[in-house]
Amino acid sequence: MGKPPDDVDPEHFIIGRGSYSNLRLAVPYSDEREFRIDPAPMPRKSIIFMNVVFVLFYSSFHWVAKNWPGEQAHFLIVYVLPFVMCLATCIGVTWITLRLHTRAGTRGPWLVFDKATRRVSLPREQLEFDFQDVVHLQYITTKRLDLARVRDNDSLSGVNLVTSRNGKRERWNLVNSWANVRAFEYLLRPLLQQTDIPVVRIKDQTLGWEVTVEQFVG
Repeated sequence: MGKPPDDVDPEHFIIGRGSYSNLRLAVPYSDEREFRIDPAPMPRKSIIFMNVVFVLFYSSFHWVAKNWPGEQAHFLIVYVLPFVMCLATCIGVTWITLRLHTRAGTRGPWLVFDKATRRVSLPREQLEFDFQDVVHLQYITTKRLDLARVRDNDSLSGVNLVTSRNGKRERWNLVNSWANVRAFEYLLRPLLQQTDIPVVRIKDQTLGWEVTVEQFVG
C-alpha cells in the first residue's frame, strides 16, 4: 500500500481518538424538542447469546478432542484446555462489553440538536454551536494518517462533527467503530430525517490513499 503522499488532506482520515469496537454503543433518539445521539442500553440478551455461542464452540472442541480416532488425547487437552479457554473468553468478552456500555452511559449523549433553536451541543465536550457554525457531520471510513506515517493500518469508521467558528475549522470525534462497512447508517438515517445537519460520507479504496467524498443521503 505504501506510505501516504505528503499532500493528502488530514481531514479525510480517521482522527484516532476514543475507543474502537464492533459494539453499537450509540443509538438515535428524537422527540418533538430534540434529536440526540444517546448511549445504547446494556445489551443483556446479546451478552447471553454470545456466551451461549462460546460455550457451544468450546463444547464442540471438547467433543472432537474426546472422540478423535486413535490414541486418547491427554486429559488437559480434552477437559482442562476447553474449560479454561471458554471461561476466559466468556469473562473477557462480557467484561469488555459491560465496561464499554457502562462508561458510555455515564458520560451521556454524544450530540444534541435542539429543534427550536437549531443549536448543536456536544455535552461530552461541554460545547455548543450555532447552526451556522456547523459545517457538516462527517461519516468517515478510512485509515489513521498518524499511524500510516510509520506502518500500514486497517480502515476504521467514525462520526465527527466538523465546525468552523471565528475562522477556526475543527473536527470533534463523536463515535467510532471497527467496522468498515455500514457502521453508522442506522444512526445517521434518523438524524437526516429529524435534523437539517448535512452529512458527508468519506471512504477510502482497498489499496492506496485515494478517498471518495460525497453527500450521504441514507
